[in-house]
Amino acid sequence: MTGEPHPGDVQSIVINSSGHIFALTDYELFRSTDNGNSWKQIGYFYNDRSLSLNSEQHIFVGTSSGVYRSVDNGDNWEAIGPFDNIIWSITINSSGHIFAGAHSYAYIYRSVDDGETWVPLVNTFAWCLAINSNGYVFAGTNEVLISMDNGDHWTKTNLQIEPGNGMIYTLLINSNDDIFAGTVNGVYRSKDNGENWVTTDLTEIKINTLAMKDNGYILAGTDSNGVFISYNNGDSWNQTVLEGKRINTLAVNKSGAIFAGGDSLGIYRSDDNGENWIQSGIITSINQKDKNIPDLYFLNQNYPNPFNPTTNISYQMPKTSNVSLKVYDINGREVSTLVNQNQAAGNYSVNFDASGLSSGIYIYKLIAGSYQQSRKMILVR
Repeated sequence: MTGEPHPGDVQSIVINSSGHIFALTDYELFRSTDNGNSWKQIGYFYNDRSLSLNSEQHIFVGTSSGVYRSVDNGDNWEAIGPFDNIIWSITINSSGHIFAGAHSYAYIYRSVDDGETWVPLVNTFAWCLAINSNGYVFAGTNEVLISMDNGDHWTKTNLQIEPGNGMIYTLLINSNDDIFAGTVNGVYRSKDNGENWVTTDLTEIKINTLAMKDNGYILAGTDSNGVFISYNNGDSWNQTVLEGKRINTLAVNKSGAIFAGGDSLGIYRSDDNGENWIQSGIITSINQKDKNIPDLYFLNQNYPNPFNPTTNISYQMPKTSNVSLKVYDINGREVSTLVNQNQAAGNYSVNFDASGLSSGIYIYKLIAGSYQQSRKMILVR
């Protein structure tokens, strides 16, 4: 499918070393190889939240069913875990170690082998993650945490948000290792690894995302007031002409062009530090059939998970296939057949009722044509 990220919720934008732009919406991943003039859908996930690149330009997507990885510029994808988790944030250090903040079980995970295996580090929900030049890892919760030993141990910095007043929604570290924290009350800055924080001139406004240009200019995407830019390390801020827009993500390419994505916004681009913006990523004509037919087979993580006693399992198919969807206990015994029929291309969901089953781990397996995929789910009484 070719098209453009339409006016939905654009959650994340990253740009690789070749200038290719990747835009993540709630359910799809798009790629542009011509500076945002045209886009191609390259992935279909569920409840997408985060997007990151490593030094080898491998792409990592955080979804409601763990992390997915592509090693070929987004043409092919594989699930690599940590499964059964909504991955809200991903960051990667200079050694290629991946840190992922999970929502479902409130853990920060680390992988040192390109996502093949994961270990839980600390029992906390991380809305955002960032790494400085010393390899210190920072995590935003309702406070900013710091780890100076690659995630093995964590301590609190001195910036904390009062309970009920929101979270640390975004973290940015500049070339001097100054840390900027976007909160419900604006942007804070620390120049000493979080020991001391000062409020910047951008206050009493919710900050969703922060980005930086090569020349040190700092960009702030807000919840309802568009994009602000600071030319002096956050001391003062100027509002650009995107006022009134909710901005979820900002990215800057090598030539200094700024890309902004948000709710019901698509993607905007500015080539002049936000003085002017052009819309890049609006579907103007696409027939309904193409819009509803997925590009690939995919089995989503059930939701809710853990569950009691019912949960929903959804999947998608790009073409008509013979479909089998079955549930097995941990010993491989079949306990339920949910689907066993020929189905047309499209998106499907089915409810699974485990009222007659005991607590434990169960496996559900989808076979559609030559495609096979299994996932775990947890029944808790």
